[in-house]
Amino acid sequence: MDKDLIPLIQWEIRTFTHPVCGLLFFASVAIFPTILLPSTPSMWIAGMTFGYGYGFLLIISAAAVGVSLPYFIGQLSCHKIQGWLERYPDQAARVGFTSFD
Repeated sequence: MDKDLIPLIQWEIRTFTHPVCGLLFFASVAIFPTILLPSTPSMWIAGMTFGYGYGFLLIISAAAVGVSLPYFIGQLSCHKIQGWLERYPDQAARVGFTSFD
């Protein structure tokens, strides 16, 4: 921890302002799950950088966006998937889908 995380936290504090650090952590926690990357290291570093109170608020709000984002992306592409299932019913049956209704 002393060799890896502490120098990283010190570098980020020297390089970025406090609001920019918050924005970067918010974006990483919100977007990483959507692109199938782990967001836990960003949560740890955000908690250590901003403390319990602000770190908690930052992580909870970013996690709420992070779980909502894939849902909305799925909603937007639902009609395309439904069209694919109607055009290729034999492949849909092979995968295990029959309909989204």
